[in-house]
Amino acid sequence: ALAAVVYSTNGAIHVQAEMGTMIELFTVQGQCIYSAEATAQLTTIDALNSDVVLVKVNGETVKVAVK
Repeated sequence: ALAAVVYSTNGAIHVQAEMGTMIELFTVQGQCIYSAEATAQLTTIDALNSDVVLVKVNGETVKVAVK
């Protein structure tokens, strides 16, 4: 599987990953704010006013500053 690409613009998180990849977002406090399988090559998720989110994809967790 290709590694996911995770980045942030305009207060949203963008995840480039293969379709069917499980994507989960958590606040730094550990609250899950998004959990779904990718249905397209690029998934855009509102970061819900978080400054930093943890993105778990392909079994790895990436910390992303929301810009």
